[in-house]
Amino acid sequence: MTGMAKRIILGSVFVMIAVAMTGLSAAAENGWVAGKIGDNSLFPFAGNPIAGATVSDANGATSATTAADGSFNLTLPEGNYTLKVSASGYNDKVSGTIKVTANKTTSYNTYLSVPSGNLTGKVTEDDGSPMIMATVSCNNVSGYTSTDGKYTLSGIPVGTWTLSVTPIMGTPINFTVTISNGQVTTKDVTIVTPSPAVVKVQDPDSKPIVGAAVTYGNLTGTTDANGTVTLNGGKPGSYTLTVSAKGYASYSKAQTLDKGGDIFTVTISKTQTNNKKGFIPGFEAVSLLAVVALAGIVIRRKSGA
Repeated sequence: MTGMAKRIILGSVFVMIAVAMTGLSAAAENGWVAGKIGDNSLFPFAGNPIAGATVSDANGATSATTAADGSFNLTLPEGNYTLKVSASGYNDKVSGTIKVTANKTTSYNTYLSVPSGNLTGKVTEDDGSPMIMATVSCNNVSGYTSTDGKYTLSGIPVGTWTLSVTPIMGTPINFTVTISNGQVTTKDVTIVTPSPAVVKVQDPDSKPIVGAAVTYGNLTGTTDANGTVTLNGGKPGSYTLTVSAKGYASYSKAQTLDKGGDIFTVTISKTQTNNKKGFIPGFEAVSLLAVVALAGIVIRRKSGA
């Protein structure tokens, strides 16, 4: 074998060894990114894990899928990467720059949010004035109206929901609203403030009168065991209040109902019952005594005769 041939063979061997070493070196330059994916900003300390989420580099060439506990382990060559996390029913999330070091694991925990939008608007009363400190809630997101009646609710999941507005000292009033992903929906509402008329009927001794018929404007009701009836649905204004009860004198008078409602106390007395002969009460007893006295006088006179 000539010297030239030996040099060619040795050169080839060196090239093969170099290629092999390059491959080993490349394999040794891999690193890992590991962590957990959940549905809460405090995850993994709070919230729920998201199983089946895909974690990949920005080019999508390498990916890993989260387990039931939301964990993943992604193998990548050494370098800087931007990761994309996606899962059904959630918004995609793109990470910042993540540095992968050979033979080392880089930690990356994050969370995904559901598609959501914001809701804003103004709550006014039927006279146009702003409703202050009313509770506004939609799909477990709640807040209060400010001094100008305005409100803002953030992070409401996409969909059609019930918007509840509860005035101070009032009951919830419901409306329907549709939330779009990434959008701000405006919903202004007008609330008719309830103005109940509470009527308490009593006798001159302040004892409640049960079963009294009460009419206020076009509202009617009957007093309960406490002599009280609440008439709902009224609007501020002046109306005639009438009260009647068996054995009692009737009552009728104009009363003004203020915004927010009023309490009216009505005192009525028992009616006087005439006797069959038309005498005034007590007169019959007096007449009987007079007759007895007159009879005694007559008897004495006869006895003296």
